[in-house]
Amino acid sequence: MFRGKEEPEKNEGKEEEKEETAVEKKSSYSVAEMKPADIGDSIRINDDVLLTIVRVVVSEIDGVSIAPGGIVGGILKKGGSRGIKIESSDKEVKVEITVNLQYGTRIPEAAAKIQTSVRKALEDMTGKYVKSVGIFVEGVRLPSDKESIDMKLKGQLSDEDEDVSS
Repeated sequence: MFRGKEEPEKNEGKEEEKEETAVEKKSSYSVAEMKPADIGDSIRINDDVLLTIVRVVVSEIDGVSIAPGGIVGGILKKGGSRGIKIESSDKEVKVEITVNLQYGTRIPEAAAKIQTSVRKALEDMTGKYVKSVGIFVEGVRLPSDKESIDMKLKGQLSDEDEDVSS
């Protein structure tokens, strides 16, 4: 009989130890191990933040400017702002950018540079997957007199081109 009384006491002690160990394990996560799914937190990024990132990235590329877009275009394009349209979800982003290029800029190279730069910046800064970056070239900016002289010196503009832009 004596043995029968000891066994339940030992089992109860082991169960208490197991409970304490489980509690200790839960409260001892390191910061690196904590993920939003683990603790119920979430991160939301306003589309205006995404627009700002895109606008800054594009403004740093030579020969490229975001098309100003009209008042009607800004109202009709949901999730967009003057030449940039953003569609985002919790995990991915789609971007459409309308640009003007400086005369002499190689369109395929400029478009590829915009796409690569925007994708990298958005993915690095937000952690979201960039599903697509669409580029629409709306226009070409003709050079001013000073710019046309500089372009002539670089061999990008012939005398015939200058006569057309005048």
